[in-house]
Amino acid sequence: MRRARVRRRAAAVSAVLHPAPWVVLAGAAACLEVHNPDPIECKVTADCQAGEVCEEHICWGNPPAGALAALVSPPSERSGELVSREVLALPISDDGWLDDLRLEDAVSYKGHLQTLCTPPLVCDERGLGASIIVTRRSAFKGGPGFRKVVTVAPGDEVFDIGVPATKEGEPNYIVTVIPDGRDAPGSGTSIAQLVPPLRTELAVPASSSGNILELGGLDLPRIAGAITGGTGDALANYRVVALGRWDPKEPATEVSTVDFTGSTGGYEITLARGLVGTVELVARPSGMQLRPELHLGSIPADRDSLNKLLALPSPIGTELPVEVVLDHKEASGEIARVAGARVAITGTAATGTNASARVIAEGITDASGAVRLKLLDGMAFTSSYKLSVIPAASSPAAALFEKAFTPQPLTVQRLGTRISLVGKVVDADGHDLRDVLVTARPSVRFLWSLEPGPQAFLGAIPAATTTTSNIGEFVVFVDHAFTNVVSQAGTIWGHYDLTFEPAGKSIAPNWTQPDIELPRDAAVDTLPVGIIQRPDGAHVRGVVFDSAGARLQGAEVKLFRVQTDLTVCSEVRFEPQDCPIPALLMGRGASDGNGVVRLSVPR
Repeated sequence: MRRARVRRRAAAVSAVLHPAPWVVLAGAAACLEVHNPDPIECKVTADCQAGEVCEEHICWGNPPAGALAALVSPPSERSGELVSREVLALPISDDGWLDDLRLEDAVSYKGHLQTLCTPPLVCDERGLGASIIVTRRSAFKGGPGFRKVVTVAPGDEVFDIGVPATKEGEPNYIVTVIPDGRDAPGSGTSIAQLVPPLRTELAVPASSSGNILELGGLDLPRIAGAITGGTGDALANYRVVALGRWDPKEPATEVSTVDFTGSTGGYEITLARGLVGTVELVARPSGMQLRPELHLGSIPADRDSLNKLLALPSPIGTELPVEVVLDHKEASGEIARVAGARVAITGTAATGTNASARVIAEGITDASGAVRLKLLDGMAFTSSYKLSVIPAASSPAAALFEKAFTPQPLTVQRLGTRISLVGKVVDADGHDLRDVLVTARPSVRFLWSLEPGPQAFLGAIPAATTTTSNIGEFVVFVDHAFTNVVSQAGTIWGHYDLTFEPAGKSIAPNWTQPDIELPRDAAVDTLPVGIIQRPDGAHVRGVVFDSAGARLQGAEVKLFRVQTDLTVCSEVRFEPQDCPIPALLMGRGASDGNGVVRLSVPR
């Protein structure tokens, strides 16, 4: 029983190899199932800790200190009428009851899409299909925010978007409309070749109809020019688009119409309204023939730019088939092939001011550790090729970032060794915990210490995941450091967050052990993280109501703690603007047939 467990807690296992620096915090989602017959925590309140009450054989209450934020979402079958709702400071009583879990009706923003093309072009709105993406930043820092995507099919007369009503002091919605037909030239001219994406900002305090979202315009900036080969010959079958930003804090995205070059090699695209800074012109080849991508940067986003030529470097050479075989030295000393790894070889040649050509070849290694790719063997690229490798998450072989690569028919690349994080998970009484899901992810400290290119590469590496054995032990493999990075800081050593999710219908909370620092020694291939004790869980519950006050089944409740310690923001070099440390997901659950949601969160 819980009371006996409390008495024994002082005798719990405390032999942790690296104790003090790693404070145990709540982490990934925690869902409470009260119908799990094992264990029964209590029969009477006296069996519980001070401040808790016994009901349903569970000790409820005594929640963790501090206010939690919440996101309450309706069940999918009612998502058209009800909308998700953020609660900035969710009230939790001492006996574990959650308050303020009532959902609201959606307000409706109805209207139709309209296009305006520059003569002599003619827009036929009957063929207009698009995706409308509606977003709003979270009411609490690092929260998930609001996002909804509505598809408008050709021939649809109106769109209808249900969103939470905008209240006083709340941020506006950002609406982005992306016309269909951006990926292939097809048999005719698509609407995406006639009008660019639209970005607008609006408040929706109440339902409204008759709204118009107009794509295109008569005064939008254009970029025009041609694509040629090294000898000036026109190049057909290139897809041309501009990458840019409406918000300087956001990553670059496609912000123009698209065009596909024909026999003359000519192109003309129209930029969206409201862009900031400059845009980058990107031309990607289509078809089976290997040809370079072409890039031209620093083009003004607020005026026409004509006669912009993109040309292939010379000589690009001919196609060269290459085979890359990956292997790895295992702990036993044996050499093993690395299957299922993602391999990318890139080469870049400067073709002018802010202009470049790029060759990109990608593939996955087969069971023999081999991947077969095609490169160009011309002198424009041969000295610039770089090899990057991302092994499978379960592999002990290390990732490789942009190692210089010399094209040849066969290359055998031996990968380094990932460092293994080795530990054991026990409960508060020191009992082994089996089947706990353990996941290692790069911490924001690690990610934001890297320049944008390596940062994106690290973020693309699948998270290392395993489950604890019958005796609670686990091993996960993570990448130790980035050494192929041109940085004033030198080698960037890893920091990882470990999250723990108990199996199945456990009433125990999930938790995170954050920011584990790896040894700054590449020769160390194992880091014992010691015996990790599951934190005590506070069981909380509440009733979710719909807008009419009826109890609601199938609603989801997520509890978050906003990160208030921003020290890491001053200790890294490449954090995003405003340093949005993600809010910590403390727990989540779904409401039952009586509208009751039950969650477990760590204290």
